[in-house]
Amino acid sequence: MPTSNVFKEKPPNNAMDEAAYARICAYSAQVASEKAVPQLRPFSQALLARMQKTKLISGISGVRGAGKSSLLLEFVRNEKGLYISGDFLLKYGIGLYDALHYAYANGVRAFGIDEISMAGDWPPDLKLFYDSSSAKMAITGSSAIELAVRGSDLARRAEFHHLPPFSFREYLFFKTGANLPEKSSHEIVSSGAELARSLAQYDVHYSEFVASHALPAVFFHGKEACRGIIERIIYHDLLPLKNIDAQYIGSAFKLLKFLASSEPGASSYNAMANSIGKSVKFTIELVRLLSLSGIITVVAPDGRGHKGVRGDDKILFPLPFRSVLGDYFGFPPLKGALREDFFIHHARTAKHFRESGRRTPDYLFEGSVFEVGGAGKGTSQILGMKNAYLVKEGFPPGKNELSLYAFGLLY
Repeated sequence: MPTSNVFKEKPPNNAMDEAAYARICAYSAQVASEKAVPQLRPFSQALLARMQKTKLISGISGVRGAGKSSLLLEFVRNEKGLYISGDFLLKYGIGLYDALHYAYANGVRAFGIDEISMAGDWPPDLKLFYDSSSAKMAITGSSAIELAVRGSDLARRAEFHHLPPFSFREYLFFKTGANLPEKSSHEIVSSGAELARSLAQYDVHYSEFVASHALPAVFFHGKEACRGIIERIIYHDLLPLKNIDAQYIGSAFKLLKFLASSEPGASSYNAMANSIGKSVKFTIELVRLLSLSGIITVVAPDGRGHKGVRGDDKILFPLPFRSVLGDYFGFPPLKGALREDFFIHHARTAKHFRESGRRTPDYLFEGSVFEVGGAGKGTSQILGMKNAYLVKEGFPPGKNELSLYAFGLLY
């Protein structure tokens, strides 16, 4: 990439001054001391290796608390670069291009820009800077869609990745030191009983994982981080997606309370709309926004054409948000709902199963049918079905039964 002569000298003082730059550097050092973790999770290590090799801008999306900042800080540390917070730029009225320009003129050649959606109209600034410099850059945002759509101006200049919360496998790595291998869904199905026996010793860690520690921020910094994460998502992360007013904010809290306290199958759009006193159209849009922010997971019905279009989506939560919201609003989460959250948390491309005229199992995932339940769950919903399995929390599994925890090895 050619380096423009504009970077040979420091930019004029009216664009950026030494005091503002010093504040950015001081804040970067402060965040590095507060948010850096002793060891990156395996998923982040793999992403970091790709970020360091590419000459493109690396875009990292993921819900707040998933570890985007820790990944960005490690990237900056390895590249001897500068961490810049979009929230910080917004607070002090500093333009993104001005900050990058000034730092580059002072010798910085790598940048990690956190929560870039807070930095105003960032795509043209980033594009101009990238085209005029030889800097390495990584950016993060809490909405995968918002980051990718607004970053469409960066065609051929950026590649985007998603950082989910911990898998059960990753959590066990940090909690116990166990380095369990990843398993595909086909390996889980083919080695059901054997895999269940090998995972029995980790049964004691399931409750803590679904209650709080699936979110890296909570694991490393304590459960008090949860309330702040919820409020930041509602009050800040929805803003770049839509011009949010008090009506949306109040309805978002009401809807989250309803969803977190309900069985997943009870959450039709009509039921959701009635619970918040809004129209179905308004509710569908609110669900879309909450899904983009990462605080809920929308599982589409299986089927093509009319069959898929007619069915309601199934609304679940990435772990540990059902439990976190239960603490926030003051009620215990439903155990059955947590089991389904756990399954979908890992089997992220699954569809919920629909077949008229009968009680149906829960999910279709990579060619197999799965019914998720507790230790006493029976086989009535999968009788006569091929490639159909019960996914159970209990041990040991019987015929056509799989350990729920085994799906925690999918990534």
